[in-house]
Amino acid sequence: IEERRKAEAKVRESARFNRMIMDTAPTFIAYVDEDDCYRFANQQYQRIFRCQEEDILGVSVGEHLGNVFETERKFALLGKPQDFEHSHVTDEGDQEWYHILLTPHRGAYGELVGYFIVGMDVTEKKAADEALMTQAQLIDQSLNAIISTTEDGIIRTWNVGAERIFKLSYDEAIGQHISFLFLPDEQGVFEDRILRPLKEEEQMEADLVLLNGENNAVQVHALFSLLKDINGKDQGVVGYYLDNSSKLKTERSLKETEAKFSALFRDAATGIIISDLEGKIADCN
Repeated sequence: IEERRKAEAKVRESARFNRMIMDTAPTFIAYVDEDDCYRFANQQYQRIFRCQEEDILGVSVGEHLGNVFETERKFALLGKPQDFEHSHVTDEGDQEWYHILLTPHRGAYGELVGYFIVGMDVTEKKAADEALMTQAQLIDQSLNAIISTTEDGIIRTWNVGAERIFKLSYDEAIGQHISFLFLPDEQGVFEDRILRPLKEEEQMEADLVLLNGENNAVQVHALFSLLKDINGKDQGVVGYYLDNSSKLKTERSLKETEAKFSALFRDAATGIIISDLEGKIADCN
């Protein structure tokens, strides 16, 4: 009897210790029997699904949660493990996301006796992933060319704007040295006029004439910045390239028009006077 008491005490102590581990775990954990009824729920599970363990023990998950991940629960009761994400709206109206595993549990003879519900709050990760995805889409769809390179000048990213301005696809550009965009006699410009000053200033602007995939000159205004990791170590360069070709063509056309007008104004056979509305002469030929 004494040995039995000692064994029972060890079991109780082990159960208490295991319970403490379960309740302090960052994940929510519950155990459900073959009838889909609760047999255990740790504190995290109680907090997230707003319940007290004593109120749900022996209660079916369907009765407690309704049709929440109902399909996955049915598969778990058939002995098929489930791995999925579940969204949950709080009383405050905030949407929370959880990564959930349903793991079937079998007895000593292989019979299905229940399943474990184990999950983790991934709301912040989900928000971060969505923010990163949004940023990536914004970068990719930017009208400007956004090109990042390694410290050695090897192209790492090439967005849709770069494809449009330089008429080169992502596959054609990735892995190439950025100097392939420069004129043949300006192959050292990236290292001498961009990379070296960046080491001191971390950001700089430049007006450049580059070549596109059709071997035509493209005039761009570029802003360069150093890329650094969380420890402040240089990781490469990112360049934002604004296509100035159309602007320069417009400016050139305006200058030509002004020159023609000036010539006509100056050499006209008739006298021409330009004045304001009060009659003050502003110009004459």
